[in-house]
Amino acid sequence: MSSRFYDYIIQVSNANTFVASNSLFGSNSNSFAEIVAVDGSNLKVKVANISHYFEIGEVVQSKTTSINVFSSSLTYTGTGIVVDGNTYTIDGNTNTFALSVSAQYKNEIQVYANNIIVPQELYEFPSLTLADRGIDFNLIDVISTPAANDEFTVTSQSLFPPNSLSSLQVIVSRGLLDNYYFVGANTPPVQSTLASDIVVALHPSNYVAIKNSFEQEPLVRLYTIYYPGEWYPPNANGNPTGDGIGYPWPHPFPLRYAETFGDDFNIPDYSIEHEGNLYKAFPINYPGISISSDGTIGEISLELANTDYYFSELVENPSLVGYNNTSAVSATVNNEIVNNIDPRTVPGNVAYDENVVSSLGSVNSSFSYTSTASLGEEWISLVKDSRDLLGAVIEIKSIYASNLQYWPEFSLITAVNSNVIVVTDTSPYRLGDLLQSNNGTSAGTVVQISNNSIKVDTAALSGISSGEKLYILNSAYDPYAYLDHKFIITKMISYDETRIVFNLSERTTQINKELPRRKFYKNTCPWKYKGIECKYPTGGSGTIANTYPAVSANGMFTINNATTTDPALDSCSKSITACRLRNNIQNFGGFPGTNDKL
Repeated sequence: MSSRFYDYIIQVSNANTFVASNSLFGSNSNSFAEIVAVDGSNLKVKVANISHYFEIGEVVQSKTTSINVFSSSLTYTGTGIVVDGNTYTIDGNTNTFALSVSAQYKNEIQVYANNIIVPQELYEFPSLTLADRGIDFNLIDVISTPAANDEFTVTSQSLFPPNSLSSLQVIVSRGLLDNYYFVGANTPPVQSTLASDIVVALHPSNYVAIKNSFEQEPLVRLYTIYYPGEWYPPNANGNPTGDGIGYPWPHPFPLRYAETFGDDFNIPDYSIEHEGNLYKAFPINYPGISISSDGTIGEISLELANTDYYFSELVENPSLVGYNNTSAVSATVNNEIVNNIDPRTVPGNVAYDENVVSSLGSVNSSFSYTSTASLGEEWISLVKDSRDLLGAVIEIKSIYASNLQYWPEFSLITAVNSNVIVVTDTSPYRLGDLLQSNNGTSAGTVVQISNNSIKVDTAALSGISSGEKLYILNSAYDPYAYLDHKFIITKMISYDETRIVFNLSERTTQINKELPRRKFYKNTCPWKYKGIECKYPTGGSGTIANTYPAVSANGMFTINNATTTDPALDSCSKSITACRLRNNIQNFGGFPGTNDKL
């Protein structure tokens, strides 16, 4: 599935007090959205999966509604730990254990005995003594060994866990897809108003606006290939997570390529720079996604040029991922301290060597097997066989040329004379273009183009040198205006001296690992009546949680949608009609816009 990073732009009078990642509510439309970015007086927002439409002239209010995703755990041992003033020890005499935080449902709790998951039927929640802050383990039957022609019999019952157990880990979590028992994240209570203003205008996202325009501009695809397993998704600092925490990206991942349009002017290392990353222009054949009439996604292949044998080296290298166990040091990568850094690339280190930095491409570079072997040091492999790159994640961002930070075409500077820049080719440039060197120095605005010379409005240029790239700054730059696909490499179909072909699968089709098993029903709500998603109050009175403006419950109804005052008869038919009767339509769990067969 593809997705836009944001859906449309809401223009307000003053956006200074609005903050990205907070929620946005429409007072008239009752629409809800997440603020993706604040750009001048524009709020770029992403709406929910059910259509939400804001209105021009209505008041929008921003509030904090961080999604309630959390994980908290306690590990008990034979020595015991103190929780809320009470000591809990694995001694064979105690079957009640405290949770680190309160839980709402049993499925929020995972218990591991010596790192092995404990079945839920072995413990009860809530605890008889600790309520929602604890669990009680059930008594375990001790079975006698039968004599010949005899039956098994229960001789006694004992407490779990036994004193022979070395560790008992109790985790309370919500919204973590990889947990054994998955409970979806829920919107917590809305906090105080942070910002408020009137909607002045509504616009589609820049991606949609360009896509629907009469005159099309080049579409650029940016490819990022992440190594399989624990290195994806990256953490908030862009470094590996999971089992790979503490290590930088395995050298040389992530790989970044660009499928570009137009002439590259024969520049050997032609690349596109966007959001601080360089994407090498590379021959790529990506046919796009084909979807059959029944909605299934056809086979997808990605063909990459192998002219420099780079991919051959990757797929045949059994020591691709690992770390130097001899001289590696720690350093800051993406504002985070990580290990396996080559000290020859760390500024200030006694071993610092500019030649090594130049050959590896950056400071604070990680060790690779090759660089470790060149020093005669020990390399510890983390993955024994990297062939095929099976499981590698490929992100493909489709973004229009004018929404990139720099226009994708550029030329090289050959000379600078006062306010005249001489380049190898002037065809990418137009009058009025705002220019910048790839070192970040402003080069002014183009006022005249003649042969291979560009005259700018700056009196005398400084800080720009021959050999640098001359970028065109995009006035319509929008880092959020893209269409995103995520794939997993399922197999390598073939490779030779000219090309390598991978078979891809949509990452969201890995449903057992990535998504809860939920069907999309048109007029049927899957939520538990009065549960955490439904939010309807017990007794049918009072304010329905998380509604803004506040919505009052409308009483109790039978399974046939008839009014009742008897709590025993209060039952939901799970239909959209039942939701409307209760004034709870905002929490309806069905999808009215879908087909009944989904």
